[in-house]
Amino acid sequence: MKRILTICVLTVLLFSLSASFMGCAEEPMWEVADAAKIDTSLYAPSGVCYSNDWGQNGFVDAPGILLYEAQDVQTAKGGIGTKTAFINKATGTSHLFCFDALCTHASGNCIAGEFSFVDGMMAYNAVSDQLYCIRSSPEFGGGGDSIYRVDMLASGATLVVKGDRNEVQDIAAVGKYVLWLHDMPEGGRELCRLNVESEAVDTYPTPEGKTVSSFFVSGDHIYLLFRDEVEYYLTDPEFSTTRKLEHFHWGTSWIYLRGTTAYLAKRDESQSRRYLSLSAYDVLTGEETQLLQGDEAYWFAGISDNYIYYHTYADLSHTYRIKADGSGEPELFYTLKPSDFKDTGLTDNALYFETLWEVNGMLVGTVNAKGKNFYYLLTPEKNTGTYATKRLETYA
Repeated sequence: MKRILTICVLTVLLFSLSASFMGCAEEPMWEVADAAKIDTSLYAPSGVCYSNDWGQNGFVDAPGILLYEAQDVQTAKGGIGTKTAFINKATGTSHLFCFDALCTHASGNCIAGEFSFVDGMMAYNAVSDQLYCIRSSPEFGGGGDSIYRVDMLASGATLVVKGDRNEVQDIAAVGKYVLWLHDMPEGGRELCRLNVESEAVDTYPTPEGKTVSSFFVSGDHIYLLFRDEVEYYLTDPEFSTTRKLEHFHWGTSWIYLRGTTAYLAKRDESQSRRYLSLSAYDVLTGEETQLLQGDEAYWFAGISDNYIYYHTYADLSHTYRIKADGSGEPELFYTLKPSDFKDTGLTDNALYFETLWEVNGMLVGTVNAKGKNFYYLLTPEKNTGTYATKRLETYA
């Protein structure tokens, strides 16, 4: 009996090993990220803040990588969902934000799936070299949120601020602080601040009778908007001084903030997402510099250190750019061709880059079609002044 039992056990083990090796021989559904191949010196924060209604908040810039939300990711168990992915700035390749070669990316323990939403839910702090992520608190039945610190190598998450039953939103980082908005039980909002060195939490000293409506961070500047007011206020990471910006109002069509420069677009009243001009505006002095104006309607796609990218609605397939400082003339940057989408099954000739984000000399373009985002990498070709386009895939 013992001999028969031993043979049975060996048979099961051999079958299991055979099945494992057969599984290893199959083409993986994704490329497992290698943390050792991430060049963390590739970090040049742009300090650019995008208007909340502009739709280009779905990226988080961090050393060596650019995080974003990958949609319709198929896991080893056949599930489909949104996962956090990243672009390796050195190689231009895309990976799920998980460095565990044995992970199936299907369980609740996978960082890529546990913190799957980037837009307004994730921020990188350079002082601690950590990500800070908002996650719903299970004990409140999905209501309420807590804040977790996530290691850059996705090895685990640590609770740093335990939530209550009220919503937390719009997380951002500046200096040694992480900021977010917290809905108060009695109504209104407060701007909270976590010191990443001491892990102490405090709040912005909101003046009596006021409540924070929203905030934005650009470089070392924190912009505040109070409920029922139209002027923005400017404060610093230490909350030492607060200045009312007499010339910068809510309701103006600003699309980018860079330091104390706001890029304002005049809206086409007949079409809310179309714009008729673009200017650079000093929020401290009110000085305005005209950058783009004409008879056509524009869609603005992105800003880099040197350029602002845009389309005309008369010809969306062509992407143009102008110098961010207003010098020079507009120039044609890229023309989207049907062949750019041959691997997606998309045939709409009106497809265009809704957003463009600079990544270590490359550009990431976002095309929205059929209710989802498709990501493309635009890489400069040597000595030609042109770009090669490749669709980003987060799994094979």
